[in-house]
Order: sequence, then structure tokens, then C-alpha cells
Amino acid sequence: MISLGTRMLSFLSCLALGLVIAGGATAEVNTGTRHMFLLRAGMGEIIGTYYFAVNVTAEKPEALKFRLLLPKEVADFGPAEGLEAKDISLAPDGGIYVDKEFNPGFNLIGVYFLAKSPNTSGQLTLDFPADVIELRVVSQSVGLEVTSPNFEKISLNGNEEVNFKSGIASKDVIKSGSKVILSYSGLPEGRGWFWILGSVTAGLLIGLSVLLFYKTRESTLGDEVEI
Repeated sequence: MISLGTRMLSFLSCLALGLVIAGGATAEVNTGTRHMFLLRAGMGEIIGTYYFAVNVTAEKPEALKFRLLLPKEVADFGPAEGLEAKDISLAPDGGIYVDKEFNPGFNLIGVYFLAKSPNTSGQLTLDFPADVIELRVVSQSVGLEVTSPNFEKISLNGNEEVNFKSGIASKDVIKSGSKVILSYSGLPEGRGWFWILGSVTAGLLIGLSVLLFYKTRESTLGDEVEI
């Protein structure tokens, strides 16, 4: 499980991320203000955490089930903050859902995910299950850059303590049913290149060994003939 430090938790809480659940007999999930992706560059993969908030205005816990805003390219996922493994599941429709009873008040939720990338660049495809007023995408790795149409760069001055390197934010409200593609670049080379390089090097060494063997053998046979 990934746990947030005190400074990170404080910073995200101040953003008032996420989903607002209206109190009443039939709680509704309405879009709040902001959602955030924190991305890090791995070897041949991109590692992210998706943060949002659930604010229960009712006086008692509310059981809710909703689809998460996670990229289609996700190869692995798990709880990061405010959830347990049993609260997240992959549905037959391919969506990843949260099914949990939330306590009254502000609930900060984080979900870890990993997407494989055979190259140093790629994309993350997001299908929005609900309206989102603002989506922020922040890089925590030097050299990892993310771009998308209708997004603009944001200033991260003063956030060095939470290791933010660069970021973008949506310019307008993103409507339910919309598709957004996040393009990224700057990942380190994957292990595939090391395997290729290793195979080529091994082949050259084997070839050189065989050549030296025959050269040595020819030299030895020549000496025997002279004797």
C-alpha cells in the first residue's frame, strides 16, 4: 500500500478534490471540484496514483458503488489511500469500480495504477464516467512530460516538498462520456534494449571464441607438420 506523507495529505486536502455525495435516503454522486493524477516514470512503465475525494453530507455512513476514472492502458491497480483491496474490483465491462461504505465527512481516496510502455513515450486514455470540473496531471519525475489538448501548464511553485516537477490542468469542465488522451514522454529506456544489447554482445563473444579456437587449432597443426 502507498501511504501519503503529512505534507502531501495536507496539500491534497486543501485542493478539495473530488466527488460530493448528497445526503438523503438515496445518496447521489455529483462531481466536485478537482481530481488529480500523480505520475512517476519507471523502467518501461508509468506509475500513477489517482486522487479524489468523497464528501458524505449525511449523518450516517453511505454505501456507494461507482466507476473509477482510470486509464484504459492500466495493467495493474490497487488501493493507495482510504481504500482496501476488497473495495476495488474489475467489472465484466472492463471498468474498475469502488464499492465501499463511506463515513460522514471528507474522505480522501487514492488508487495506485501501473501502465506498461514499450517505448519512452506513450498515451493514457481516459473515459469520463461523470462530469469533472478540473483534472490536474502532475509529474513527480524529472524529464517526464505530459500534454493533452485543452489542457494548460500550471505553476507548481512552493510545492517542492511534495516533489512536484511539472503539471497541467484542464481548461474547461470535462463532461461525462468525454474521452481525453494524455500523451507522455521522457520514460527511461525499457529492459528490452538491454536484452537486445546483451544478446548481440553474447553472439559476438561466441563468434570471437570460435574464431580464436580455429586459429589456435590451425597454428598447432602447422607446428606438428614442421616437426
